[in-house]
Amino acid sequence: MIATVAFSAHACGDTAWKGEDVTISIKDSSNEVIASAVYDFASDPMQFTSGKATLELAYAIGQYWRASDQIETKSTSMVVQKGATPNGNAVASVGDARGGANIADSDAERYAQLALSWQLSHDRSAVSGLYDIPTTQLFSRKYGMEVDGKTQQYRDIYAQYLTLRASWPKAVLAWAADYSYYTRYGHEADYYVLLSGEEFGSVADARAWCSDNGFGENDCMAVQIN
Repeated sequence: MIATVAFSAHACGDTAWKGEDVTISIKDSSNEVIASAVYDFASDPMQFTSGKATLELAYAIGQYWRASDQIETKSTSMVVQKGATPNGNAVASVGDARGGANIADSDAERYAQLALSWQLSHDRSAVSGLYDIPTTQLFSRKYGMEVDGKTQQYRDIYAQYLTLRASWPKAVLAWAADYSYYTRYGHEADYYVLLSGEEFGSVADARAWCSDNGFGENDCMAVQIN
């Protein structure tokens, strides 16, 4: 995600700001952090002109927790905090957009958990619109489960959501326990599912879509929720 950020600091005048290890976080209208990374301006200062500067910042997956097309940019705010501790090296810049380092794992985990809750609420009506319509499920994830040898944490689940949604923008997130399709046999359904949001005329067509788009048998399945 690329954020174009306008900075204003009258005291900076026409100087170059050389702040080191600075956390720049973006918050939504409810004061929830939706992007955060640690940037270093010591070797590449931010140039102010008449106390103002505009900068592009790149937030990699794992550094932001809201699909970019779902961010209401007019209601966002920014927080700048000096003296941060970078978590690893900075990610690569993207064109003119400067890359930053990760924040602490504990903070990223907390923001990802909040983002998953927000996403479930945001997508609920779209999921309801898929009732009794064949569609496809792109993943099911439970906190603490192992996937390809990695124990899933909230930030892993949300990163997978963002990655898949980038290819399938109709994708919606659901909590399996809320739908009888997943609970009808009495199994616990305390896990997240990602539906592609694509609509098909039959379950067979949905299955064909999975294979046509290169998904393996364990990665994509036809579902018809209710």
